[in-house]
Amino acid sequence: MPGLEKITPQTKLEADVVIIGSGAGGSSVADVLTKAGLDVIMLEEGPSVPAEEAPETSAKAFSVAWRHAGLTAALGKPPVAYGEGRCVGGGTEINAAIFQRTPDELLEDWAKRFKIDQFSAAAMKPYYDRATQVVNASLTPGAPGRPTDILVEAGNAMGWKTSMLERSQRDCVGTNACTTVCPTGGKQSMTRTLIPQALSRGLRLFPDVRVNKIRIENGRATGVEAQDRKGSARYFFRAQHVFVCAGAIQTLALLKRSGLGGNIGKTLQMHPTFKVIAEFDE
Repeated sequence: MPGLEKITPQTKLEADVVIIGSGAGGSSVADVLTKAGLDVIMLEEGPSVPAEEAPETSAKAFSVAWRHAGLTAALGKPPVAYGEGRCVGGGTEINAAIFQRTPDELLEDWAKRFKIDQFSAAAMKPYYDRATQVVNASLTPGAPGRPTDILVEAGNAMGWKTSMLERSQRDCVGTNACTTVCPTGGKQSMTRTLIPQALSRGLRLFPDVRVNKIRIENGRATGVEAQDRKGSARYFFRAQHVFVCAGAIQTLALLKRSGLGGNIGKTLQMHPTFKVIAEFDE
């Protein structure tokens, strides 16, 4: 991807803002702050995997774009396997691109139950509309195919409501490689949308840089301590503001490594999914 940088002895390791993570969260922050004219550095632990270099097999994609090659688990009763993107674009590079708005009644319930200001359906609508436009959330063009037809027929037979899902896509051609880095660029991940725009405004994005700790002085974050992917070189990025956008797991781990405590990590919840395999006559 044009605009990515490598650290050299001449590299300026100081900016108005340092963003940790290049997924949906970090990219959205970079988009807003570069529009405001701020000097922004973004740090990504994983490599850059452009569409034209997309791995040709799932095994290679897991080893390149997923943390721990996709083999990560939360230990407990029961243990839960989960996946994390670890590449430029983060989880948006390895998800299925499904775009769903939180139902209005659920937002209203959360806002009331947890006393959250500006969290009503009306308050959230402009943000959903913006996200919809950014990733071109829309139905995949063309006939859905026989597997989808079977699901619809089954739902109708059981009296269930069925509906097509909008996806973050533009000119999708159905390679079915959403979770292994889209090889055509049809999936509108962050590397196809917000990151290139932010780079054009001066964002400095450093892949293969792992942040070990946020440095805190007098109760305020002043920068981050980091290293290269091999651990052979260490850096300190100084900034007036630090945004931690490293996902639900790594954000918590980084904050705790940085000496922050309180309730960090105590309310983490997971949303499990189940896979069912069946044999059909056709």
